[in-house]
Amino acid sequence: MRKASKRLSVAVLAMCMLVALAFGGVAAWAADSGQGGDNNLTVNVSDDPESDIAKAGVKVNVYKIADAQKNGTYDIYDYTFVAPFAAELQSKYPLANMTAAQWEELAGDAKTIVEAESSQATAVVSDAPAGEAITGLQDGLYLVLAPDAAGSARLYTFQPAVVAIPNKASQVVDGRDVIMTSDDYGDWLSDVAITLKYSESPLYGSLRINKTVTNFSGEPTTFVFHITGTTPAGTTYDRYASVYYSGGESASTVVNHIPVGTKLKVFEEYTGARFELVTGDDEEKTIVADEDQMAHADFTNRQTSSGTGGHGIQNSFTLQQDGEDESHYDWMLEVTPDSSQTEKPAQG
Repeated sequence: MRKASKRLSVAVLAMCMLVALAFGGVAAWAADSGQGGDNNLTVNVSDDPESDIAKAGVKVNVYKIADAQKNGTYDIYDYTFVAPFAAELQSKYPLANMTAAQWEELAGDAKTIVEAESSQATAVVSDAPAGEAITGLQDGLYLVLAPDAAGSARLYTFQPAVVAIPNKASQVVDGRDVIMTSDDYGDWLSDVAITLKYSESPLYGSLRINKTVTNFSGEPTTFVFHITGTTPAGTTYDRYASVYYSGGESASTVVNHIPVGTKLKVFEEYTGARFELVTGDDEEKTIVADEDQMAHADFTNRQTSSGTGGHGIQNSFTLQQDGEDESHYDWMLEVTPDSSQTEKPAQG
């Protein structure tokens, strides 16, 4: 008899259900652990502890969706859905002769039940750190969910997983990793590990531009700023923004949808025909995801004259793709100062 490793690592897409397909009978192919139903589950997100996703603080929630009963004929378990999953899943999923696509669909339907507004589902384990063993689980079918997690510059979204505990070790047969259904090909495992499948997307943050005006005569004006820098992907970030000032202590604008980690500098492109820049902000800004730590650039101007035409700029816009996110477009502003504005000395 060949002995298998005491650890099992399976991708979520396989969902440990490939054996059900090979066996063609009772799904999830778990058997008596010989340990009284005292099992361990480790949910991993990466094999590299130094990767961005491994450092994202991923937490997992585990729900028992079916009880396990040992089959009287075969060395496997039969499964019976438990409340509140049974009412919606029992007739739809016989847990026998199901395809891999059906197991994926089961995981999605079970997640929908958990996330319903009036859901009665209760996690057997909540907020367990990914990569750490969850102990003391009874034999059964479990739904594993992980909320979205933010890394240093990427947002990670995880697919739901259904896992049978205990489980069977995989073997290499004809050059392929397969999970066998007989004790002749390895031990049943009560110490199970899975790796969640995920998708990733850029993580975005914002930049606030603050404008303070002194010696203000009461006539509103618009200030235009050029924002330029480099994204973590190495692409150039180039955008214009404006602040409309009509009085008060200060005015501001927030520029959104900037990839986290982008390094920026902000330049006052147009100060208005009647204003001069007193203090600028030439420090490089780093975009972060946390709104409480939003990057900001501060500018102070002094009004030097008053008169008509406080909006002395000519604007044109082009629709451009926004950096590395191919699905996002933004209007990019091209600014030309308008020298036709009349001026007269400021009063006082």
